[in-house]
Amino acid sequence: MNEPTFLHLRLLDERSKQSLFSALAVVISFSTGNVQAQLDEQVPYQGDTLLTNPNQFRVTSAGDVLMDCDWPAMMAMIRDLEERIAGETETDTTYGVYVSGGINGNDLNMWYDCLVLRDSILALQVAYGEVLSPRVTTSAPSILSDTSAALSATFTGSGVTAVGFNWGTDENLAGATNAPVAGTASPFSDTLSSLLPGTAYYVSAYAAKGTEMSRGDTLAFLTKPAVVSDSTSAVSYTTARIHGTLTADSITSQGFKWGTMADLSDAVDSTGTLNVADSSFHADLTGLSEGDTLYFLAYATNASGTTYGDTLSFSTLASNKILSTSVSLNVTHFQSNLEQKI
Repeated sequence: MNEPTFLHLRLLDERSKQSLFSALAVVISFSTGNVQAQLDEQVPYQGDTLLTNPNQFRVTSAGDVLMDCDWPAMMAMIRDLEERIAGETETDTTYGVYVSGGINGNDLNMWYDCLVLRDSILALQVAYGEVLSPRVTTSAPSILSDTSAALSATFTGSGVTAVGFNWGTDENLAGATNAPVAGTASPFSDTLSSLLPGTAYYVSAYAAKGTEMSRGDTLAFLTKPAVVSDSTSAVSYTTARIHGTLTADSITSQGFKWGTMADLSDAVDSTGTLNVADSSFHADLTGLSEGDTLYFLAYATNASGTTYGDTLSFSTLASNKILSTSVSLNVTHFQSNLEQKI
């Protein structure tokens, strides 16, 4: 299972041999360049060794036993790790005979030990983790209400001495509020309260390692709008105007839910007409019944969700026909008594 990999070259003469070595160098250099670009996106690798099927092997038609690994890629990773560690820690890396050669007739056999390379990479990753700057990832905030939001983040690396968040209303976090979080574990979180309703905020997580500060991406979040259910106006026997007031930017809709049940289980949805000047809105209700008690609440929606105001009630006007009949009966009774006395 630990058979070395062979790179098989046919030698025709010394000149051809040199040409083949030059071609091989070009190929390896090209492969290494591509791998380096990938490495920059994979820091700190997280155990990714680019070693595929380390315990598997295959036999070529020529009878050579080949293991499945990418020597140029693995060597590029080793060199990259060593460069990042250089000057910060000393390492004694043993690669084993990762490249060797022997001439067998007109054949030049080159081989390398994939498993030794893998072990070298794993050893370097341990050393690299001790000196690596933390890599911080800011998670998307969770909007809790019109005045609160939950923040969370993660980091990789060791030796972290402090974590927290910087947040504010400026996109570049100028004058941002610092919110340190207790402990130095990953993941870490915090809850912001007393925020402004319907307002765009920006947040970036950070992790400190001594005097060095590493930051995650800056993300935007929007609190839900604030809304108040206001009193009614223009109430008649069958109509009424209901009112609400909102506090927010970037509103996508506003309106009312109303009905005859106190819990609004029979609620009807009516869109509110917005007065941008004072952020008030209203809806006109028609086709109501005389003397009915109705319940309503105002709501407002933005990209983060919907906020509802308190449930209020009002009653439409009742007819006075019964009162007129009662007065008429009293007058008739008075006239009867007067005639008897006369």
